[in-house]
Amino acid sequence: MRKNGGVGRLLRRRREPRTVIVGFRIPRGMLKTIDELVEMGVFNNRSEAIRIALYSLIRDLERERERARKPVLG
Repeated sequence: MRKNGGVGRLLRRRREPRTVIVGFRIPRGMLKTIDELVEMGVFNNRSEAIRIALYSLIRDLERERERARKPVLG
C-alpha cells in the first residue's frame, strides 16, 4: 500500500479547478467603486466583490423566474 495517496491523489490532480480566471471589461467608475469597497473592508478583494455580485444577480434572476412560473391565485 502506497503512503502518498496512490490513485486517489492522481485523480484529485486531474479534476478541474473550482474556479477559473475570466477577463472582462467594466466601466472605470464601477471598478473605482469596487476598489473603494475593498479599501473599506466590505470585500477582501476585487474578485470576491465581483463573485458575490454575480451570485446575488443569479439568485435574484432565479427567484424571478420561479415567481413567473407560479400561477396567480385569487
